[in-house]
Amino acid sequence: MAAMIAAELCQPVKQACAQGRPDLAAYAQEVVLLTLAFSLGWYILRPFMRMIRSHAVHTKVSLSGLKAQGFKQSFVASASSEGQQAQLTGTMCDVSAQSKSQPVHRQSAEVQLARGHVQSGRPDLVVELWMQAAAAACWTPGADEQGSLPPPELYTAALAACAKCEDFASAHRLVSSADWPVLAGSVSGQVALLPLARWLARRQELAGAKKCLDTVRRSGGNVDIRTLRALCVASARGGELEVAAEYFSEISNSQGAVPGLRLFSAMVRGFSTNGDAKQAAAYLRRMMAHGLRPDAMLFDTLLEACANQNMFSLAQEILQSMEDLCVNASNATLASQIKLYTTRGEVLKAYQAFEDVPKKHMFQPNAYVYGLLISASIAHDRADLAQDAFVRMIDAGCVPCARTYESLVRVSLKLGEYAKAVSLVDEAMCLQGLQREEAALQQGSRVPAMLDPKVVEEVLTLLGRRHLAKSLGLPLLQRLEAANFEVSQGLVEAMCRAADAEEKTSLASERAERRGRLDRWRKFE
Repeated sequence: MAAMIAAELCQPVKQACAQGRPDLAAYAQEVVLLTLAFSLGWYILRPFMRMIRSHAVHTKVSLSGLKAQGFKQSFVASASSEGQQAQLTGTMCDVSAQSKSQPVHRQSAEVQLARGHVQSGRPDLVVELWMQAAAAACWTPGADEQGSLPPPELYTAALAACAKCEDFASAHRLVSSADWPVLAGSVSGQVALLPLARWLARRQELAGAKKCLDTVRRSGGNVDIRTLRALCVASARGGELEVAAEYFSEISNSQGAVPGLRLFSAMVRGFSTNGDAKQAAAYLRRMMAHGLRPDAMLFDTLLEACANQNMFSLAQEILQSMEDLCVNASNATLASQIKLYTTRGEVLKAYQAFEDVPKKHMFQPNAYVYGLLISASIAHDRADLAQDAFVRMIDAGCVPCARTYESLVRVSLKLGEYAKAVSLVDEAMCLQGLQREEAALQQGSRVPAMLDPKVVEEVLTLLGRRHLAKSLGLPLLQRLEAANFEVSQGLVEAMCRAADAEEKTSLASERAERRGRLDRWRKFE
């Protein structure tokens, strides 16, 4: 209203200015009137603003009082069956001490709010509420004073809400923020910790899962078979085989509980991976004694462990079990047999197994098996078997790896077959017909094998020493440069010097040969 009055008073001044009669006094009058109007409006609205502000502060203080009243709850309660009232102790850090006796059935405002969040399906809000209550009550993990603890009902409600909604991330955050041993005796919903333990076991967080089980057991609860199986499998995968064996024994000794295929497989794989083939074989025998049938992958895992430990007799027993159960062999089985025979120095038996096993079980050896046979043959000075296996590998359409090429190149250099070594380098790195190979690469038909630069430099060095720099060394060097393969500058200069020396030597030899032919012609020889 004051603004409207000021606008009406300023109207004549505006009309005078519009007619072309501006005056300094008119401007001053307008400024003074607007200032008076705003001042009058401020003094009129000021009492209403004070009332609104005082009401908000009163509401805030009331909520703070309710929260302080809820924080005064403690964990100490009598176990009387007649429902007696307990004496609760402890106060907030910033609230003065009041009455020490309150009814047990009286619940804090935080617990009621937590139940509302549970009904709405928001366990994360319940966890946040507990953490805020713990912070306000000066709660610190490991505190001995029970008066600093938040309400136990709030912790129980938060944990049960997380288990009900399967929000195990919030549950893990809750129990990690709380002190496990201290809250063990006051939480009545220990059953909610078992799903959390299984969730942690699936994530391979074994320390947290063990704490869940210890908390439940200290509180007098029972751990179900499902949780024990989850922790047993997780422990076996994590390499904690002693702990896994304890869980396995506990499951086996339980009435009506029989370890399943998944549990036996985890134990066999765990011991095999950690190099204990005997224990793995013992669990495999128990598995078959229970009427469970192992698969080919489980047999292959145990065979590989036997091959790495050179346990030939145990490997033969496992192979016999595979035949008795009619389990088909695979490339992994063949690779383990090749390792077993070559470790004992029986290369011919390994080659014979390479011939017989694929035919018997009707499968084609892969590149890994071929490379393993080639490496084993080279290691035992059987270059003929290695070259034969390489030819068969190429004919079968398998692509050798860089390690296979490097082994064959070194063997060719050792045997003095330098042209063959150069051809292997060209084939491995796709240096012959580079443009054609690049077009094939775009179609995804061939991927060059990146050889070790030391092997390539070794080839170039030997070619220079054997006076083959001009015929083999320089062309190979040019192809490597075209393929953007880095060669040391010193080796390039040495190769060029060797090629020049060979050219001079060849010219001198040609002259000597001509002179000899001319002398023989003069002498009519």
